[in-house]
Amino acid sequence: MAEPLSSYMQKGNKMGFDLTAQDPQTEKGAFFRNNVWYWRPLWEFVYMYCREDIQKEVYKKGHENSGAFVPSDNAIKIGTKLQALILDGTVEGFEKRYEAARKKRRQTDKDPSSISSSYPFSAKNVKDFSEFCINSGGFEIH
Repeated sequence: MAEPLSSYMQKGNKMGFDLTAQDPQTEKGAFFRNNVWYWRPLWEFVYMYCREDIQKEVYKKGHENSGAFVPSDNAIKIGTKLQALILDGTVEGFEKRYEAARKKRRQTDKDPSSISSSYPFSAKNVKDFSEFCINSGGFEIH
């Protein structure tokens, strides 16, 4: 049986991902936070399109709140690539396909304990993350 959320939180567990900048250049680059539901699809999308800028170990740790570090040069490359994907329509197209599939899973999933349809994807989240990356001076994922 799953542990109640209140008990989980009292033990100091986190329900989200906090990204702290190493050398923020602007206010947008100081801090980025996502709850677990938004973070996982975002991080998967980022890795799908920016895997040459994210070491495999950093990618894995990025799902664990275990202090994965992305240096400044890589953060800027990631943010720049994401902004290009926003401009060329890739992000919006991905959001539409992803959300349509998620809606279909919610409608057809007969298992009430399934969480596969609980993870939304948002183009705005990608935009906010890209701005954070470019202005962070590198970041750590907690």
